[in-house]
Amino acid sequence: MKRMVTTFDLRRLWRCVMVLLIVVASLAVATPGVRANDAGAGPVGRTEPVGPTISGLDKRTNEKIGTGDISYRLGNAMVKGRGSKTLTIGVSSGWFEIPDWRVGGVELAVALNEEEKLLTSWRWKPHTLKKEHYQHVEFNANERYRHVELNAKRQTDKRMSAEDIEEFLHGITFHFKPGETQTVWVSATYEQLKAHRTTKYDGSESYETHLLNGHAYAFATDFDTKFKTGYEQARKTTFAGAAGYLMTIESEGEHNAVYHALGEGLGWIGATNAVSPDDAKANGSTITLGKPGQDWYWVSGPNAGTKFWSGGNKVLEAYANWADGHPKSLDGSSKESDGSGDPSKLCCVQYGWSGLGKDDGGKWITLTSDGHHASEPKWSTIRGYYVEFDEFDPSLAGQVTTTSKMVTVSSDLHEVSSSNTTETILSHTQYETTLTANDGREMDPASVKVTVGGKPLDAKDYTFDKATGTLTIPAEKVSGNLHIDAMAKRLVTIKDGLTATLVGTVHVPNNAPVDKSDVDKLAGTRKGYTLTGYTTQDGTLWDFSKPVTTDMTLTAQQELNAPTVSFFPPDPRLDRTGETLMLRASSHLDGVPGARFTYAWEKDGVPIEGGAEGVLMVTDEGMYTVTVTAMDPSTNRTSHATGTVEVKSPHQWQVTLQGRNGFSWLVKQLTVFNGDKLNRGDLDKQAALPGYTITGYTKSDGTQWLFETGVREHMTLYPQYQMITPKVTVSADRSRLESPGDKSRLTAQVLTQVPDATFTYAWSKNGMPITGATGQEHQAGEPGTYTVEVTVMDPRTGVSAKGTASVTVTASDKYEAAIEKKPAEKKPAERKPAERKPAEKKPDVAKKALVDTGLDVLAPAVALVLMLAIAGALAALRRRNK
Repeated sequence: MKRMVTTFDLRRLWRCVMVLLIVVASLAVATPGVRANDAGAGPVGRTEPVGPTISGLDKRTNEKIGTGDISYRLGNAMVKGRGSKTLTIGVSSGWFEIPDWRVGGVELAVALNEEEKLLTSWRWKPHTLKKEHYQHVEFNANERYRHVELNAKRQTDKRMSAEDIEEFLHGITFHFKPGETQTVWVSATYEQLKAHRTTKYDGSESYETHLLNGHAYAFATDFDTKFKTGYEQARKTTFAGAAGYLMTIESEGEHNAVYHALGEGLGWIGATNAVSPDDAKANGSTITLGKPGQDWYWVSGPNAGTKFWSGGNKVLEAYANWADGHPKSLDGSSKESDGSGDPSKLCCVQYGWSGLGKDDGGKWITLTSDGHHASEPKWSTIRGYYVEFDEFDPSLAGQVTTTSKMVTVSSDLHEVSSSNTTETILSHTQYETTLTANDGREMDPASVKVTVGGKPLDAKDYTFDKATGTLTIPAEKVSGNLHIDAMAKRLVTIKDGLTATLVGTVHVPNNAPVDKSDVDKLAGTRKGYTLTGYTTQDGTLWDFSKPVTTDMTLTAQQELNAPTVSFFPPDPRLDRTGETLMLRASSHLDGVPGARFTYAWEKDGVPIEGGAEGVLMVTDEGMYTVTVTAMDPSTNRTSHATGTVEVKSPHQWQVTLQGRNGFSWLVKQLTVFNGDKLNRGDLDKQAALPGYTITGYTKSDGTQWLFETGVREHMTLYPQYQMITPKVTVSADRSRLESPGDKSRLTAQVLTQVPDATFTYAWSKNGMPITGATGQEHQAGEPGTYTVEVTVMDPRTGVSAKGTASVTVTASDKYEAAIEKKPAEKKPAERKPAERKPAEKKPDVAKKALVDTGLDVLAPAVALVLMLAIAGALAALRRRNK
């Protein structure tokens, strides 16, 4: 029975497939692919070197310096490692001669002479690009080589040992002319160097690579490729960490070496006439060709934008190697030009053309951008493209270099001699000399400076022995003209300014400040003097923070110390005004026992006469200043000092005026000179209070102060106050009463200086007190003399005083007559008591009416209201009258 495939089975199958894919992917990641790295065959990322270690090239031997030739050997070169397949040696200028040296199986691949002419050749079969025969050129001791490349690639088991290469290097003699700079390139590799390019489908292609003058070259085989493709692929090709570009040819030597080393293939180089000058400089990742023109440019690498051919002429100092009839013109003169200006016609340069049936030595011809001849558009002669590399990592190419040139040795020595007087040496040669300070001076190690090629050399890159003065510059640091600066320490001579004698010398490093403590030790200090500083020859005070740049003499400046000044009495004071005081100034100067002193005085800043010997008679208080001039007879040096003392006026006493009892709030102070008398008027002014007079002053013991007594201590006086009698006046609005019932309003006025005083009043008529008359005003209804007594009281002190005033109110004749007509009061006659009959009670009609109307209850209230209204009206009338 056939089993059906279920959905569950499909799921299990899918899971298995996914697991297998994950495992395969993990293995692919974990196991690195094996392919050639950037500088030879082997796994990607390998860390082993590409060739043996070559060192010691900078340590030259057999140096010979002539007027027209400089030669040397690499006698100290060291080669460490296993056998190598390739060995390349070249120089940038000059030449080298090779000894009779040959290792079996090693071939001379390329050799250029001093003029960069090829010393090897290839034989070719017609119309083929296959190498048929290799012709050896034996090393000729009389030949001047510029570049050689040896290899053992034809015999896989044959290699050049490290010892062979080292022996070979030791035997080479290098030559160059004075004024030239010669760079030597040496490269040895275990395998043939290769450049690489990653292809579209994650593959890798490698191309044999050769070195020349610090550049690397490869030919990438790619039949029928277009110019644009070759341009782009070249930029994707790498060697020793550097990206490539279509090759540019700048010299015949470069052409000869590259053409023969790379197998003389037909391929693109980076030249075209189908770009503008700006586009030629672009050197981008791709290129766009336009209409061909008459100017040919390099469009790749560092030379991008360089025009090397214009019309039918080579640009000055440019290199070109056109085959006969090339470059083809677009003006119709060439039978192969259609004159159409089509950008696919005759716009790019093919390198390596040897002609048909003849050897043109790798000339240049013009092709279309597709690689075709204009006359045969279907036939491409392109077999690939040439790739050039610069700025690659030399260590990945097994390359080391050394540069040699004649360098000058100059020096700028100040008070220093050099044992080595050589003026020129070979670069990268150790230089040694001994520097010695002249005339008993000391070398200044900090001043030793070395400049190489105009750039200062770091002190750690050379040695200077301070003890012996030996300067050693290692060979590897002598890469340019040498200049040595060295100076002896500066001499600072110290002179005693008092005696004008030299006391010593200090050695000071150049451009460093002199240590003042060293100078002070030499100068010393005389007793009674202070070392104030040092002056230069021109009298300028020397600043010890400044650097010393030349020899100099410093003169110690010692100044006589200032004398000390004292006064007697130390705190002078006049006893009484006008009294004379003797003020004495005295001086002394430590360390100068025979010092002499003179004195000059000032009072309050104004010079005064007298006191030249130090004693001054003083009658006035003030600030007295004495200037003392001290002189040392042994040196005639002088110094000055001033002292100031205040001569005080006689003692001053405080006299305090203090109020007593109700006047205790009064406190005033006076200052009185000793023995002066108090002035009563001055005290009264100080103690004066409004509304009072001062009757005298008492002391604390209660006794009266006598003003003829002088004040000789601080004291307190108590003023005795008495209130001034107030001035009272009375006015009457009516001085005469015209008729009975008339009234005269009397008003009392009080004048006093006591602030906030209170007043009380008492009125009397004809000497008799008027009961209840205690107001400021009084209504007089009868004629007579009215007197008011006003009492003024000071609420602050409780002290009071009284004043009185009178006014007379008269009566008219009419008033008098009316008083006389008035009947006298009659006394009732005596009657005998009669029997009274009880009277009949008559009914009280009014009361009955009040009761009947209910007004008997309201009547008292109404009566009270009426009385109050009448009283208010009377009071209002009184106020208005006032």
